[in-house]
Amino acid sequence: MARQAILRNKEGQQVLPITGFEQVKRGGAGKTLEDSMLEVENLVPIMAAYGCNYNAETGFFEYAGLTDLTDNDVRNMIAETSMYVCGEDIDWKYAYCQSRVNLLPKFRRNNVFTTWNKYVSCVRSFYYSKFEVIQLCSDYYDEMFGFSISNAESMFSSSSNLRKIIGRIRIKKDASITDAFNACKSLVDLTIHDLSSNISFEDSPLLSYNSVKYLVDNAANTDPITVTVHPDVYAKLSGTASEYGDHTQEEWTALMTAATEKQISFATV
Repeated sequence: MARQAILRNKEGQQVLPITGFEQVKRGGAGKTLEDSMLEVENLVPIMAAYGCNYNAETGFFEYAGLTDLTDNDVRNMIAETSMYVCGEDIDWKYAYCQSRVNLLPKFRRNNVFTTWNKYVSCVRSFYYSKFEVIQLCSDYYDEMFGFSISNAESMFSSSSNLRKIIGRIRIKKDASITDAFNACKSLVDLTIHDLSSNISFEDSPLLSYNSVKYLVDNAANTDPITVTVHPDVYAKLSGTASEYGDHTQEEWTALMTAATEKQISFATV
């Protein structure tokens, strides 16, 4: 069972997180940064700067939709994902990470990897990672722009725990997306904008209706393209599934019709 990040005093009594002012008053003389990081109470103000809150009632940190982050989860996030800045290519940079979710780099008032006019190379960026949620943009930035990619080859490949990608993915015309979602068996939610070439989600049986609909509605292809999906998803699109989740059979099959009108074909393996 996951260890709760409960704050306690010397007597073992649970206490509320200290404020930033109280932390400054305490000083911390004689302690290294590493020593301080071992204390849960010092993680609270650090993570608050990233918008990650500590829930005193549950004893867990909460961030990016995850409500059961332990103190060890938070330490992994800081150690593995807090060092990158806006505009850098992120080839391989999060490959093999053990964190459950990543922190977004700071850029002015937005947390985002890219600017609207700069495409970033993302070759195997999250390859074989343990992320359950990956953040590419803040909500504010995503509403206006998105995360711009020049190369997505194997970007999320073998991230078998990945359920959700936060941030509208804007793919450059003719960018490589080979094996971008290979072995993403838990993937449910993502938003892909400006798709103009073939793409595969053949290993993602849980891919949501909203994810497929967004891809079709916002595709930018001028020539025919193929979207390969898992047999379970294809069954929904073709109207042969035994269940359709939160959407009706008619809604799913309407996606197939809409895709055909936009020269998008669905296929399965």
